[in-house]
Amino acid sequence: MKYKNFNKTALFSILVTFASVLLFNFIIDPYHAFNVFTIKGINTTKNHTVNHTMSKFHTAKLANPTVLLIGTLRTAHIHPLYLQKYFPDEIIYNLAIPGSGVSSQKNNIEYFIKHHNIKTIIYGLDFFAFNPVNNKFETKDKRYENDFTKDYMDSLLSVRTLRKSIKTLKDNIKNRDALLDYA
Repeated sequence: MKYKNFNKTALFSILVTFASVLLFNFIIDPYHAFNVFTIKGINTTKNHTVNHTMSKFHTAKLANPTVLLIGTLRTAHIHPLYLQKYFPDEIIYNLAIPGSGVSSQKNNIEYFIKHHNIKTIIYGLDFFAFNPVNNKFETKDKRYENDFTKDYMDSLLSVRTLRKSIKTLKDNIKNRDALLDYA
């Protein structure tokens, strides 16, 4: 009889812990995967993204840009505000991903042309994009087929995400400025 109560209590504790971790990671959203809501002092500053490819993709998807900057690290340094005078009525987003190869850049271009109203693409090419190391491991991700299951699971169900969520919460409590600006 005591074992039944112990088992019920243990199972309930595990489920509550699991649900708490899921909810905490969802609210903090350190990787910008959900972008459902922003709570000042809780999840506005997100300096601890692990995967720029996933974070920038989901943030760009939400921004619904009409002008897209694509490239590697050199292009990532171009702030969209610098281009606003050339595209005054457009939404500009910098989707440049450091270390990305031409194949992942091509996948991003194809996805955003197909699913968004992209009018202009500014493509910053450099020699690093053609580096065989950058293109060796890149495959067509399921996210480009509108299957975000892996991204959502990675953003909710990992110890790594829990650690990043805690660091993100600490940064927000201490009012630290954002190091990454995807605007």
